[in-house]
Amino acid sequence: MLKATQLEGEKAAKLTNLEEGKDLFEKQFGGQVTELEGRRGQVTTSIFDQLNREDQQIVLQLAGISQSNRAADTQALLGLLPYFANTRYQDDQLTQSWTGIMGQTPDYPAGQTVSMGSLDSIVGLRQYAENAGVGVGWDSATGNVSIGSQSFSPTQLKSMGGQLVNNRWQIPQSAIDKLLYGGR
Repeated sequence: MLKATQLEGEKAAKLTNLEEGKDLFEKQFGGQVTELEGRRGQVTTSIFDQLNREDQQIVLQLAGISQSNRAADTQALLGLLPYFANTRYQDDQLTQSWTGIMGQTPDYPAGQTVSMGSLDSIVGLRQYAENAGVGVGWDSATGNVSIGSQSFSPTQLKSMGGQLVNNRWQIPQSAIDKLLYGGR
């Protein structure tokens, strides 16, 4: 019995030593894991910082490229502008030239812009003809319109591209010019 008690005491002492060794190992291992986690956090932060700096550099480079492209596009458009838009001086010269040829400038309805190169713009028949110095009349019984000494039925005006809008005839400028001036 004595021997069994002695063996149990030795066994208990060995188990205690093993548990103390295990605890010591876990403390050391846990400390190393914590230290490694801290290092991993530092490395990760360092990598993210480096990537962030590189991303910022790329963004700045892209912004520079975009700005230079925008400047190039602006310069190209400014270079093309004289081919698509008249200057105020050119508009005045055009008006003077038109006045010299026709004796006056045409007056278009409010809100409607007509360029000299767009001869098929829709114009108000009465206003356009009267601005050209030609009288316009209307027969309420037949609906016929007289322009100067000529008379036109609604069917004839429609065949020329005219249309009745708010009880007023609108007609392509080229058609009214043909009526007034015999074509140009």
